[in-house]
Amino acid sequence: DGVMAHYADGHPAWIEQPVGKGRVIYATFALFASALLPENHTLLVWIRKHLPPSPIGIETSDQVEVTHSPDGQALYVVNHADEKGRAVLSFGRKKVSIQNILTGQMVAGLAGTVTLHLASREVHVLSIKEEGDTR
Repeated sequence: DGVMAHYADGHPAWIEQPVGKGRVIYATFALFASALLPENHTLLVWIRKHLPPSPIGIETSDQVEVTHSPDGQALYVVNHADEKGRAVLSFGRKKVSIQNILTGQMVAGLAGTVTLHLASREVHVLSIKEEGDTR
């Protein structure tokens, strides 16, 4: 029936259905807002597990989670800790530009590796574009 998770009262909380070559995931709650709450760390881990693997190399400190859009063009970086955290993103030989969608600030425009330093409970939403990409 496509129901992946239920509420305690038995109603569906998370529904997944195949569509064409992909799938549609319907959450009956504010998925990303809920995933960003510290008490819902397990939800974020579950979401990350069910998304396709990242084309980007990712290393993080404890309590920093990175999830991405299915097309690999956006990353959600969340520090769940009360301490500073970091995320290291590796793009190999690709030349990319990275913009923090929340602040509008450009993070990098280079090939190789980018290290993000996050304050306690800080969130970044990053748009990543390869050189020559006009999206």
